[in-house]
Amino acid sequence: MRLILISLTVLISSLGFIKPEETAAPELTKHYLEWQERNRTYWIHLPPAEKLQGAVPLLFHLHGGGGTGKGTPGLTYKQFNKIADREGFIVVYPDAIARNWNDGRTAHLKPQNRDVDDVGFIAAIIDEIKKEFEIDMDRIFTTGMSNGGFMSSRLLCDRADLFRGGAILTASLSEDYLPKCKPEKPVAVLVMNGTDDPLVPYDGGDVRLFKRGKSRGKIVSNDNYLDFWKERNNCT
Repeated sequence: MRLILISLTVLISSLGFIKPEETAAPELTKHYLEWQERNRTYWIHLPPAEKLQGAVPLLFHLHGGGGTGKGTPGLTYKQFNKIADREGFIVVYPDAIARNWNDGRTAHLKPQNRDVDDVGFIAAIIDEIKKEFEIDMDRIFTTGMSNGGFMSSRLLCDRADLFRGGAILTASLSEDYLPKCKPEKPVAVLVMNGTDDPLVPYDGGDVRLFKRGKSRGKIVSNDNYLDFWKERNNCT
């Protein structure tokens, strides 16, 4: 698990140190999936064909609130795609309904999101990809920032049987959802939050776009979130 955590750290930290190149955007392919009688979409970046020999890892990169799967690679200067090309893994960029994930915070949801099973949707994507490619089921990971980070956190809670680990950026977990978080087995978790973040409070409390704005859900503090995973993972 320590090796996986170190690998996630290197993967995330490398984004800030690689200068973007003036090249054409790596290819993304759009895919469709009917889930809960809704037409859902997701985007896939494949490494070169020679890197797809044998079982390959899978990384989900979840967009933040208001974002899109197609637009997500640009937020990291397409570095995840470039690393995928070099190391040989598939990157998936799903689209949320109304651009918001049902991440366990009910206060932030739009009416059309309240009954959306995004956990099931993402699990169904894995099933679809497995029909075409051999996936290393011991190396499926998730990452995201803000709403995408909260959703990644929920995936680790609900589907630890599928996800080996995740990198959670600018997020933790809803206070209401924490008691429901009962992962089936230990997972590797990397958490990155800012102590002076005005939107996602490091010490927990209400997530707000503005100081006196509407609450987008109460969340646990960064330290409590880490303590939770330490206990679940039997870390000392």
